[in-house]
Amino acid sequence: MATLKHKSNMNSRIRIDHLQASLNKAMSSVIQVERLLIPRIQSDLTKAFFDEEKYWQQKSRNNWMKDGDRNTSFFHACTKTRFFVNRITTIKDAEGRIRRGDKEIGIHAQQFFINVYTSNRRPVSQIDFADFKSLVTNQMNDDLTKDFTDT
Repeated sequence: MATLKHKSNMNSRIRIDHLQASLNKAMSSVIQVERLLIPRIQSDLTKAFFDEEKYWQQKSRNNWMKDGDRNTSFFHACTKTRFFVNRITTIKDAEGRIRRGDKEIGIHAQQFFINVYTSNRRPVSQIDFADFKSLVTNQMNDDLTKDFTDT
């Protein structure tokens, strides 16, 4: 079975190489009959790439099912690798300074979003909102802007 899978992928690679060579030949040809083959060759090449991608996707799933379900160290190695790949270790602020470490990055991120969502109290012209229909009543606005209480 493993030999069949290996041959299948080798056939896929050979097919892709053959189609790429045919496409290159057709594209560099001055003969119209050969140039008319380009769309079909491109379609076949796309299918060959898709088949090869499907092969590798299935192979990775087989490895996961074979090694991942029985081998917790395999599972933990995969998740640990993913954690390190997705981890933010440094960020650059608006002034171009590099922020490092969880605490410094956290403080900077918090300050960034405070600045984004804080009003600058700049007066707004009524002309800017002339075409907007008001959906919030004065009573609703008073309720939304009053100080928070526990009651």
